[in-house]
Amino acid sequence: MIDTTLVRRKFEQSILSYNAQAIAQQQIAQHLFRQIEQYAMGCNIKSVLEVGCGTGFLTKQLCQLDASIYYLNDINLCLEDILNRILRHKVYQFTAGDAELQEFPNKLDLIASSSCVQWFKDLPKFLNKVDAHLAEKGLFFFSTFGPDNLKEIRRLTGNGLNYYSTEQLKAITPTGFEILFIEEQEIVLNFNSPIEVLRHLKETGVNGGFCSCWSKGKLMQFIEQYNQLFQQGKQVTLTYHPIYVGLQKR
Repeated sequence: MIDTTLVRRKFEQSILSYNAQAIAQQQIAQHLFRQIEQYAMGCNIKSVLEVGCGTGFLTKQLCQLDASIYYLNDINLCLEDILNRILRHKVYQFTAGDAELQEFPNKLDLIASSSCVQWFKDLPKFLNKVDAHLAEKGLFFFSTFGPDNLKEIRRLTGNGLNYYSTEQLKAITPTGFEILFIEEQEIVLNFNSPIEVLRHLKETGVNGGFCSCWSKGKLMQFIEQYNQLFQQGKQVTLTYHPIYVGLQKR
């Protein structure tokens, strides 16, 4: 079971380092918005809800839609100043808290979420919630992660989130949605050492998904095995496995 309090604390601790370290998440937000553009730019988007807005990678892109109002949510309590700088010329409301528990506005034209819903305890229930709060023909675009996400960490530690595959995502999509697309990618990052990998995970808050308490012996074993299994040239790899989903309410 995901510890929501731990996840929130890890993301709050990483707020100053997140933008510099979250290379994959930034690429994912950009790719997701390119998909949103294809379907939403020709529509009359008046109201937008972003779930898990974080430090604003996707938020900055969504501003291009020029909606009448933006609703933003994140579990991180420390984002108000960051979001105010991004949205200072927009009408917006930010609410901190667990998106699975919060009430959403009704009849939204667009709901979007990047690199967030993999943390949810009950994604099928959340998809039904989204369905209930979208306007007719409303759009929901999100990115999550697939089973190969951070596969290096899972192989060595046995820890990680339980990710949905593309087929499983199709299976849990409510019948009230038309699936516009489901696609997946692989993003491989390179680091100079396994220690840098661990630092990257800490500084992006991603280590909220697994135990990060290391004894000296356990750490040395981790480093040795990581170098043996995941070294390419003079560097080691870390794999992200994003999945992108576009849905439209029937």
